[in-house]
Amino acid sequence: MKSKEQILSQEKKICDDSYNKKRRKPLVFSFGEDVLFGGTSSDPVAKLLEFSNKWISNPREYLDLKNHSLPEITHSKDKISFPSIITGGEDMVNTYFSSETRQRSNKDSVAIIIPHWNSQRGKYLLSVDIARNLILPISTAVYIPSYLEDDEIDYDIVGPNIGLNLYRFWQDILNLKYLANYLKNDLGFKNIGFISFSIGSPRALLSTIFSDVDINFLVMNFLADDYTEAVMKGMWTREISEAISPHIDYDTLSNIWKPLSPGAYSKYFNRLPKSTRLVQGKYDLVFGLDNAKRAISSLSSFAEIEEGDFGHTTIANVRGGFPVMVRNAKFIRQALGIKLI
Repeated sequence: MKSKEQILSQEKKICDDSYNKKRRKPLVFSFGEDVLFGGTSSDPVAKLLEFSNKWISNPREYLDLKNHSLPEITHSKDKISFPSIITGGEDMVNTYFSSETRQRSNKDSVAIIIPHWNSQRGKYLLSVDIARNLILPISTAVYIPSYLEDDEIDYDIVGPNIGLNLYRFWQDILNLKYLANYLKNDLGFKNIGFISFSIGSPRALLSTIFSDVDINFLVMNFLADDYTEAVMKGMWTREISEAISPHIDYDTLSNIWKPLSPGAYSKYFNRLPKSTRLVQGKYDLVFGLDNAKRAISSLSSFAEIEEGDFGHTTIANVRGGFPVMVRNAKFIRQALGIKLI
């Protein structure tokens, strides 16, 4: 087993290697008012703060599907697609769906899987297929909006356009809630849950808390307590921090980005399903050690916690990640009463 120092050194090297890669173009800061509000103003900070304060005071107002126009869903054999909510059809949701047909008793259960930032679609779909065939025999729906279809890093979801960060978060939660409703009400699944990774975890958390249908399980792999702290102080996102910091002070940004921070919703954690699990690394330099610890503390009364001897990036491979995947699958099987055959 590697020592703490070895794991931290490896995690730091992976982050440094990513930071030192030459970008095709420099990152450009923007308040992103045009994305959120359809126009600009003389005081973008005040307008963004007003938006975020209203969101935090009443998240349901923003996350209630009844307050939005809902698109038509197209379902082929292996894909569930619809225009992304709040984007006016600009983006598409392409959910890669695989139905479990081998075990009759498991056909009423489905996991919605939310990948991490800069994930590669092909590798994700392959990993999900392997897991479904070996250790988790239930249907799966891998959520990949069109703005994440490209395997290149997309700075829409985490980047120096601070309004766009909010916009992507908002649209993803609405899309995920809409997808869960479809799986429950139209396809007839009795048991629905989320499996998320990194930036997907706050999306899964809020989609569960404010879901319109019962969510039976939630498994989050890595969760930051504070989004601003992760982006501005984490080692993986230094180039984003450098693009933002000359234009806005940390405390103001933290208030604007408060809707993105899981810790802001702790009073709603009692709405989480009893089968909730958080996997967190002891040596996470992407979110920050203290940031990751606070997420554990706030969820400890509501979730099974695994705090492993690894970092955020150091289990992003088969050797490191598969044992965690096996434990996650066992947790879900127990929650659903499923036995492997």
